[in-house]
Amino acid sequence: MRGAFAVAFALYLTAAGCASAPPRPRSVENEQLATRQIVRLLSREVLTAYRAGERPAQRDAHAHAQGCVKAHFDVLATTPTALRIGVFSHAHAYTAWIRFSNASGSDDQHAFAHGMAIKLTGVP
Repeated sequence: MRGAFAVAFALYLTAAGCASAPPRPRSVENEQLATRQIVRLLSREVLTAYRAGERPAQRDAHAHAQGCVKAHFDVLATTPTALRIGVFSHAHAYTAWIRFSNASGSDDQHAFAHGMAIKLTGVP
């Protein structure tokens, strides 16, 4: 199944309209200031909950990990030209960690939002 995720991701981007007009990196005015403000806001939220006795300190989003797996993430040489941006710009195999989570609590029987985060290692 190597490469199956890359194909599925490419199909998702195509369906989402990204293939015809891919996002391009762009400069954001005052980006460093905005980043500092976001870090300050999220830090304040976590610290406020911690000081109120919430233990252990929770992540700001999708705090409850359901599982973490080591994976192989292949960027295929057949990736469409319109999708060749960033890590998708050239064929390469990455080691990846995939973290599955839910939005709140530990009871997965409720209809909470679920997430999947992909961390690629060895990205230049």
